[in-house]
Amino acid sequence: MEQSPLTQQARPDVFEPKVVGLYRQVFEGVEDHEKPDGFWRELFLLRPDIPRLRQILNETDADFLLHIQHQPQQLLLQAIAELKADKAPADEHTLDTLTVFFAVVLAKRYTNPSSDIIEVLAGLEKVDAVFTELVAALDHAIKDGRTITIRQKAVRAAIAVVSGAYQTALVSYFIHRDFFPALMKLVDQLDSPLQASEPFLLMGLLANYNKFEVHNQYRVRFSDFVNDDTMKKVVESVAWTCMLSRSRYVAIHDDTPVGWSVAGTLSYVGLGALAGAKPAAPILTEEQQRELFAEQPGPEVASLLTLYDFTLANKLFCQHFVSQPSADKGEAPPFSTFISFTSYLYQHAYRSARASLYAYLTLLILLILVEDPTVAKILCETVAPVRLCRQRPPLLPLPTKVDRSYAAAIVDLLMDGINHNLRKKLDTGFYLQSLTVLSRLLTFLAKSRTKVVCHWSELWRSLLSFVRFMNQYADDMKFLSGTDELVRGLVDVLALALTAGEGFLPDAKDYDDLFYKLVESGDALVKFRDIYFPSVSADAKTPINTLIGVSQHYQELIESQRAKREHLSPREINKIIKQGYETLSFAAKEGAEQQIAGHREADHKVVLKKIARVAVADAAALVSMPEVNPHPSFNSVYTPSPTAPLPARSPLSRAPSAITDMAVARSAFPQAGTEGEETSPTINMPAPVITAPATTDEQGEADDPPSYNTVADDPTPTYREAAHSPPPPPYNRRNPTANDIDAGGLAIEARVRSQRPGSTLTHVPSIHNPFSRYYRQPSARQNPGSGRYRASGPYEVQIPASVVVTQTLVVDVAPGDLEAGHGGAHRLLRRQRQVATAPGRRPKLGQCSTCGVVAVVVMVVVMVVVVGLIVFGVVKVGSGTGTLLRV
Repeated sequence: MEQSPLTQQARPDVFEPKVVGLYRQVFEGVEDHEKPDGFWRELFLLRPDIPRLRQILNETDADFLLHIQHQPQQLLLQAIAELKADKAPADEHTLDTLTVFFAVVLAKRYTNPSSDIIEVLAGLEKVDAVFTELVAALDHAIKDGRTITIRQKAVRAAIAVVSGAYQTALVSYFIHRDFFPALMKLVDQLDSPLQASEPFLLMGLLANYNKFEVHNQYRVRFSDFVNDDTMKKVVESVAWTCMLSRSRYVAIHDDTPVGWSVAGTLSYVGLGALAGAKPAAPILTEEQQRELFAEQPGPEVASLLTLYDFTLANKLFCQHFVSQPSADKGEAPPFSTFISFTSYLYQHAYRSARASLYAYLTLLILLILVEDPTVAKILCETVAPVRLCRQRPPLLPLPTKVDRSYAAAIVDLLMDGINHNLRKKLDTGFYLQSLTVLSRLLTFLAKSRTKVVCHWSELWRSLLSFVRFMNQYADDMKFLSGTDELVRGLVDVLALALTAGEGFLPDAKDYDDLFYKLVESGDALVKFRDIYFPSVSADAKTPINTLIGVSQHYQELIESQRAKREHLSPREINKIIKQGYETLSFAAKEGAEQQIAGHREADHKVVLKKIARVAVADAAALVSMPEVNPHPSFNSVYTPSPTAPLPARSPLSRAPSAITDMAVARSAFPQAGTEGEETSPTINMPAPVITAPATTDEQGEADDPPSYNTVADDPTPTYREAAHSPPPPPYNRRNPTANDIDAGGLAIEARVRSQRPGSTLTHVPSIHNPFSRYYRQPSARQNPGSGRYRASGPYEVQIPASVVVTQTLVVDVAPGDLEAGHGGAHRLLRRQRQVATAPGRRPKLGQCSTCGVVAVVVMVVVMVVVVGLIVFGVVKVGSGTGTLLRV
């Protein structure tokens, strides 16, 4: 028998995808000849393995890339050809590959960065032709890509190039090509506001490239833009970005005010399980909180740089930004969300230079808004709820009214920033800008005679406490740059409030309180003048002498009264202050009423360049993260252990609670199970399986959710979305009947059960959240370990063969009913309630609704009796008689 020409290859130790072998041939081998077209066609047709590609590129140093520069150049040329061909799925795979390639290769350290990067990517001779074609291909993909996904991936690839090569001349190719129409077209066509943040960020990066040195056409585009609908989508995108950033702070330390409830009272004494209270979230140590706060805000706030350019150039956009109402009832308006996020940012601005720069950027945005009389008037007239940060003392008093004007919220915001960033190495730029914004706002209020209800007493206390701080650390302050401008700004604000306070203070009580605190701080003001204004004589007509003169005037009146009476009460001092108005005269006012120059961007040139560099670094980190589906109707949250390892620079590493969606960023959203909440349909799954939400891989595709099994050898449920399923149509909710409401209080809900282990069940699309992914939320009304699964889009749930469903409230639905859609499914509900209970198993205390209600009633009665005994049963023994006397 002849020997077969086929030879058996040895079985490899580890199998790897074929595309990984192609990556190794490109970046690990040294070849002189060009690879055939079939090699590149196969590389881009295969689904890219993003983690392995990133790993291979990270292991390849810059010198070796220069040595094999011919192969990366070939990769880029072939990728451009695939983009021009516009064929699926090669174009999508090409964009994923280019995003990782640019993000890693451009981040490496080269001896001569500009020239070495050009050599690796295209070569000095061909760089013009290659990058002109690359920019044209990306522009075409963003404007006229086959799908929205392709267009978004093209934006990410462009961000990777621009952020990685920002310090080189390669970005000039993007400047010469006008991307603004394509990016704005994409923003207008995106359904998700948060998805619009990446095109918005790319515009900002391009608009800030060498903007102080050369003419930049993107800045002209901002000023000429007048499309109202697209502006509204941009504003909504900014609001969602602020929600996400704020949610990271709240995840570290939840400062949400908690109202009184029976469940909360029982939880306080350790009996929360009787009332169905949720277990309290783990509290991080102070050191853990400090480390996590230092990493905030997340990289998504880089889009605030674009917001600054838009507000600076376009007054119409400013009006939309301030006046746009909320998209949904019960949610905060976009500008309210922006103020809320900035309050968290200001309380923690001192923790890192990066946070301080972003805080400075938001102050510039506020300054632009309050300087425009039209926008400032809207700020005073618009009333909305604003959630301010309450994570660090001193805390501002809670407002008596939930809805306040934006002007009042901005005053509280600036006050918080002044109170919480005091340190020896003072950030003079941040404080000077805060005082500037406060001065412009008070000037407008005084000129327009607008009365604003605000915590004015706390403002006077904060400003005068800042004066004492400056006195105490005068030796440290003198060596800081900008101290002279800072002390002048502080004195000018106090003098403005003193001379023009009648124009904006709502009543005389706040005005009297200002005089009272000036009298208290008389010695501190004199010391302040001696330290920071040594050349100013006591008779000079300056703002500081005006403050000191008022203080001395009332000190003399008080001393004259003390000659008659040694001790004076605060009420008597207030009476003296009111009487002193008749004899009071201000020595000078020009310091407070001087003409204030408008905002000039050139005055902040150095700081804006620093902010641009930070934004570029965050943009590079943003495209290096795995893609997540950021639709605003997400309702997924996964809370891992605070000590669980998370990828560096990952959005999940920004907070102990991994916030992968945007709905949890809305603190105004009611929690699941609360009265009046409209929730999505659910499916009861077996108790032994606890499943976390679906995560996403580097390509943005949904992976199987990580599972944690409490039963050995028990396969976990698998989830699979229907390919390219369109979003479900809107559902007009009817009045639910009693049979439509389950034990969890969810109206119009379809629960599906299976009597045949291993069978496949199909669930209807979500009513409330048409784009949400799967997530799990434990419910006290169900068995321990069981819970609700919300989902959207048609999907399948595979029931493990070894699972027995126990104590599950079921509404039977026929398969044909489910396929009929929302209306058909709910019209054809048989409304049958069945309970499938495992043999020999009884409900535990707390699982049975009757037992829970009885237990709660008994506990309430006991608590009432105990309180009654404490209030009315306190006794004492009468002296000498032994008689019990009731108090």
